[in-house]
Amino acid sequence: MSQSQSTTLVKFIIVGLTNTGVTLAVIFATKYFWGLADAPANALGYVLGLINGYNLNRRWTFRHTGSVVRSLPAFLLIQGVAYVVNLACVLGLIALGVNDYGAHVLGMVPYAIISYLGSRHFAFSARTAAQRPGAR
Repeated sequence: MSQSQSTTLVKFIIVGLTNTGVTLAVIFATKYFWGLADAPANALGYVLGLINGYNLNRRWTFRHTGSVVRSLPAFLLIQGVAYVVNLACVLGLIALGVNDYGAHVLGMVPYAIISYLGSRHFAFSARTAAQRPGAR
């Protein structure tokens, strides 16, 4: 792994930790204070994290200068796949008897892996930026 790739990974982790805090705070608060069920609480938390993650990862982590018209749909597709895997893990773990709060934390692992690989190699890749130089 090159120094540039290492720096990108560290930035992605920092953004991810920020998103994790926001996402879990929303999930836990909506479950505890509003009594939301697991799936809607999870969805609301991930939507807010998604907005934050796209902006921070595009501008800071990957310094992507390509078109938003190209990167945003790719990012949303990646996050959609990651979310479906996350929710399947969360609900599956709960069905197996894992504490529901713990299941949400564990479900973040596959989400993070899919999100990083997809963002790096698809949504914010140099190839995507080169398709429309200077476009935003």
